[in-house]
Amino acid sequence: MQSSSICGRLEVFGLEQTCAACECSMSSVDGWFSFECERRGAEVVAVDCVALDTFLEAKQLIGSKVEYLTLDVNEMSTRSWAFDIVLFFGVLYHLRHPLLVWRRRWSFQGPGAVDRS
Repeated sequence: MQSSSICGRLEVFGLEQTCAACECSMSSVDGWFSFECERRGAEVVAVDCVALDTFLEAKQLIGSKVEYLTLDVNEMSTRSWAFDIVLFFGVLYHLRHPLLVWRRRWSFQGPGAVDRS
């Protein structure tokens, strides 16, 4: 059972309790935001620059259908995606050229997309 303070994390970012969007979670780490958005109804693509066993173990444990990709954030703009929601938490301060990546993220966001960074 999740506590209300944990479940309130996404409300802080303006995301609804139910979500029929296509969502991208950058720097997914252990997958908490990815799995929570999936639980709320989103189709989720989680991206990280390294494959993390903790994410894969959690995905298997809960029977998640989240698509997990190991990509560098710079590779994202080379794909043909149009996400409705992009969660971009804890990424920019790790990058050599954060403003360049900040601009590139628009290439994989659909019209009217919600960006949470």
